[in-house]
Amino acid sequence: MIQQLGEIEKHNSLIFKNDSIVHITMAAIDTDYHYQISDDGTITLTPHDKLISHISMSKNLIKAETETPIGMMTITYLKNN
Repeated sequence: MIQQLGEIEKHNSLIFKNDSIVHITMAAIDTDYHYQISDDGTITLTPHDKLISHISMSKNLIKAETETPIGMMTITYLKNN
């Protein structure tokens, strides 16, 4: 099941449209969110979505913690130029 979830997560994307809007595409999400980045790199999304409980950023990595049927999963996104 973990391998299947991994294959699904490979198709996710976070597209930062500007300094306040990110478009998130995941299995159950395909919408724009307003975001703010705090000094410690934590990204706060509005509206808050239970499917994405925590997102943080450092250098070229974004880590998202997501609730799955088998528990919490941490997904790491790499910056794609």
